[in-house]
Amino acid sequence: MKKTVFGLLLILLLLPLQLAADEIAGWDAYLNGDYQSAHDQWLPVAEQGNAEVQHMLGFMYLEGQGVKRNAVEAKSWFEKAAANHYTAATFAIGTLYENGEGVAVDKEMALKLYIESAQAGFIHGQLYLGLQYINGGLTAADHERAFYWFQLAAETGDPAAQNYLAIFYWEGIGVAQNIGQALQWYQQAADQGFAAAQIALGEIHLEGNRVPQDTFIAMEWFFKAAATGESEAQYTLGRIYLDGLETGDVLRNLHHAHKWLRLAANQGHELARGELEKLKRAQADNRRKYPPLLRDSVYNRYG
Repeated sequence: MKKTVFGLLLILLLLPLQLAADEIAGWDAYLNGDYQSAHDQWLPVAEQGNAEVQHMLGFMYLEGQGVKRNAVEAKSWFEKAAANHYTAATFAIGTLYENGEGVAVDKEMALKLYIESAQAGFIHGQLYLGLQYINGGLTAADHERAFYWFQLAAETGDPAAQNYLAIFYWEGIGVAQNIGQALQWYQQAADQGFAAAQIALGEIHLEGNRVPQDTFIAMEWFFKAAATGESEAQYTLGRIYLDGLETGDVLRNLHHAHKWLRLAANQGHELARGELEKLKRAQADNRRKYPPLLRDSVYNRYG
């Protein structure tokens, strides 16, 4: 009898260690794209009540990762996670109701669940509610409510929400206009690498819009955004180098213009594509007028 009790106690002590190992193995498999192994590793962990893993299984069933896509099964796992106070799962159930996946479309229920997740501190839920109150998708547009939810997410550190908050303060949407606050929120988002905020600050300083004009600060922000692959920033740099600036701070440089316009055009930026074609035609005309002496010269490639 004592041996049986000791054996049961040993199993109970070792079970959490095994479940923790299974959870880690599941993450390793998932991140390596081995979804079937991830599912097999995670299933016992989820059945023991791990909310994060329950949510991940729901996501896998929703996306058909390692299992046959099944929105009803996804909802079941999301509900288990939500019952364990995993706020991302509450939000996920809201998306099911909004899109009619595994359940009938129910916009009111979707909004209710989004609000529930946002009130519990789920940042993505707060950001999404802000967008809903801008666009009026699930509810009537209400800029003050949008500002409220963006502010909660922004204060928690979400850069997208910080960028929206900056726009609201800059334009006076849902709140009294406050340029100082707008610049502060743009700065916080930009410092986190949020390209839209970096571009906004670049344009503000380039134009001297309610701040002293400063080409060098502007170019620094454009370069930072362009380095992340943001096509709008690449296009802006291409345009600046294409014409140069009247201040003389940036001179016309067709080599640089070609480089940045090409990078933006390769990402499908239509305006960049148009400017690049015009630049190529102009360069081709130059080559016909002044043919290079060397076949592989830089001039021959770029004009």
